[in-house]
Amino acid sequence: MILNWGLSNQLTLTRKSTAIRSSGIDFGIHIPVKNAVRTLPASKHYKNISYETLAASWFTNDGWEVLMPLVDHGSKTDLVIVDDSNFYRIQVKSLASNDEE
Repeated sequence: MILNWGLSNQLTLTRKSTAIRSSGIDFGIHIPVKNAVRTLPASKHYKNISYETLAASWFTNDGWEVLMPLVDHGSKTDLVIVDDSNFYRIQVKSLASNDEE
C-alpha cells in the first residue's frame, strides 16, 4: 500500500511491520492492523452508524446544526437537525439494490 505524501515523496506501508517509511526513514508512525472478527449483528450496527454519520455530514455541509442522540430507546431518532429555533427529528433508512456496482 502506498500513501501519497506531497508531490514527489511517497510513504509506504508494509503489512508485516505496519510502519510508515519514506526513503528508508522510519517516521515512528505505526498504523494498527484490525484483528477483531465482528459478528453479523455488530457488522450491521456499524454499517448503520456509517450511514447516519454520512447523513450528518451532508446536513452539516448544507449549514444545519446536527445533534446525534447518545441513546435511542424506541424513539426512532438517529439525528436531530436544528435551524435557529426549529428542531427536526431524522431517522436514516438504507436499502439494498441489485443494480449497485
